[in-house]
Amino acid sequence: MYNSGCNWFYWKVKLSVVGLNPIIDRYMDDSIVFESEETTASVASPMLEHRSLKRLIDFLFLPPSHVLPNERMFAESLILRDFDGLPDHVLLRLAKRLASSTETAPRLTLKLARCGKPEISELLLRFAELSDADVADIARNGTQREQYAIALRKKLSSIVTGILVCHGENKVILSTLKNHGAQISAKTLEVLISKAKDDQSLQSALLVRPEISASMALELFWCVPGQVREYILLNYLCDQRTLRGFLGEDSGWQEIQNRQRPSAESDEQLRAISKLLVSRDLDCAIDLLAHDAIIDRRTAEKILQDTSGETLLVAAK
Repeated sequence: MYNSGCNWFYWKVKLSVVGLNPIIDRYMDDSIVFESEETTASVASPMLEHRSLKRLIDFLFLPPSHVLPNERMFAESLILRDFDGLPDHVLLRLAKRLASSTETAPRLTLKLARCGKPEISELLLRFAELSDADVADIARNGTQREQYAIALRKKLSSIVTGILVCHGENKVILSTLKNHGAQISAKTLEVLISKAKDDQSLQSALLVRPEISASMALELFWCVPGQVREYILLNYLCDQRTLRGFLGEDSGWQEIQNRQRPSAESDEQLRAISKLLVSRDLDCAIDLLAHDAIIDRRTAEKILQDTSGETLLVAAK
């Protein structure tokens, strides 16, 4: 399109306004367009030091009222053509402007995001407009630093979040959980709960996510420290059906639980269990708790063998 005589004349006139004729001449010269990579590299450096490069970058970021979409695309193509010859300070300047600009250059943005230079790429991965497909690909194959920058983006789709959780390290996962703009799918929540059972640093961040249901929170109950257990009991109030599923009780549990015992009787039962625990008669204490609380013996055993120092608190509840 741009090699026709008409378009060549148009761009000569258009870009002469900002002093870019040396660049447009070079771009239209067939002897340079088809030269070898070695020759291109040797010719690019002197041209790129010309003041026209700054003007070309400024032209790329003109507001829509001053530049047409195809004109912006052409300026982007000129920069991309000699991208490998641009010094790092120019790339960094481009990255900063693209990260903060509402005028996008998608091909140049993606090129910079994939450049492999953290101080440059992280700006784009965190702030720039990128498609979900590109962000997901970089998250899957990128370094931990790149994954961490992606985890800090203002918005994360459930697909990108799932990739970060599956492929990222602890720091990346924790940052993703703390990102209020991250969407988390049910499948990713299952992975997170599995990871959090063995990692206390993830537990608190996971439990405050709005996607967590009461049944999910109770899956972590036996794995979390005392203060977090109290948070679960206070904030995830469950109906009896949810509790029954969590405790694994038989079908008659719902009906029996509806029978209310006097508080004095409950206190007496708790004292009896306490005495058995003090005398280290654990088996009898388990049997008594299972009978009095009308729960499965395995549940009673788990409660009384808990090592978090809350045996009586849980039994009383």
